[in-house]
Amino acid sequence: MVILWSDERFTYEVRELTIEAPVDDFPVTGTLLRSVPVQMLLKLCINRALLTKQKGKALPLFQSMHNAMGSDPEMLPRMAEKGPQPETLRWVARLYTLAKIKLVPPAQYVSDAFEVPLRTASHWIKLARERGQLTI
Repeated sequence: MVILWSDERFTYEVRELTIEAPVDDFPVTGTLLRSVPVQMLLKLCINRALLTKQKGKALPLFQSMHNAMGSDPEMLPRMAEKGPQPETLRWVARLYTLAKIKLVPPAQYVSDAFEVPLRTASHWIKLARERGQLTI
């Protein structure tokens, strides 16, 4: 699978997908091609890439964010109790962006992380946009 990131669309584009059948196995058919879970494979690749250390960086981006939340599992729920303060909205923007990169529903991701209703998460996303903290 060859995947490219599109800044313009803020998403991934699958440019090439190769399916090979072993010589002694079943041939590649239309039915087989339709059964290939391309979206799931793409998500697996993305998650792997997010955990890959880049040159010169102490930790991968996802791991450094995860560590901040993991070192204090109550950090986001505590922020949620204070409402849409600037620091809360910065985390809303980070999590929303990460969800878009991971190809998961962003509002649900924010809702789960902050342990707030989906409606609240959607409102905070709107506020983060309005305040310039979320630009995608």
